[in-house]
Amino acid sequence: MMANEDYEDVLFSDYDDFISKYEDEDEDGEPDIGPGFEWSSDPLLKVKLSHPSKIPRPSPTPIPTPSPTIDSNLQPQPQIIELDPFHVPKWFSETEISEEERYECSVYGEMLLDRYNQVKGTDFEFVRLVKMKLFLAAGVSFKIQFEAKPRAAAEYTLKTFEAFVFKDAVYKKVWPQSCRLVSPNRDSVYDEEYCRTNDEEYRRPMCTYEW
Repeated sequence: MMANEDYEDVLFSDYDDFISKYEDEDEDGEPDIGPGFEWSSDPLLKVKLSHPSKIPRPSPTPIPTPSPTIDSNLQPQPQIIELDPFHVPKWFSETEISEEERYECSVYGEMLLDRYNQVKGTDFEFVRLVKMKLFLAAGVSFKIQFEAKPRAAAEYTLKTFEAFVFKDAVYKKVWPQSCRLVSPNRDSVYDEEYCRTNDEEYRRPMCTYEW
């Protein structure tokens, strides 16, 4: 572990600041989400970057083959979805998700790293998405892990970052939440996958924002 590396969790207050400002306004007022944040299928239209994105766009989705004709005399069968309220979200590696999901999470990683650089005065560049997981609550929270490198370094070791972004279903905007450099010492980092099965309480030495 290098002594000069900073593993502090950088928290972004954009969402809380926005909500506080909106609640102080007249009830009939509309929130000002600003230009360039339209709700679109392209994540690049939802984020602000200080430099052009280097994430390659996904290939066009092929037109699906029409489904076979269904006998009108047959009654449709209801679809039953079982929801587990105690389900712990699972990590999905970048090879287990679709090209569109990989593109979206990569753009969010690029945005979060951009904000991290602005706060820390660093110059890391996004390299690739490693894995992601989703949390549902009035929108979608993405927890993503990605690799980055110093932008101008000729020789380097890839660094792993972990970050949160919230895709708000109410105000139709994407909000950066936090970003941090992952410590090589996994015992100092909270993650449900590293908790002992008999633990009654999760260890949270570095972050308290996940639940």
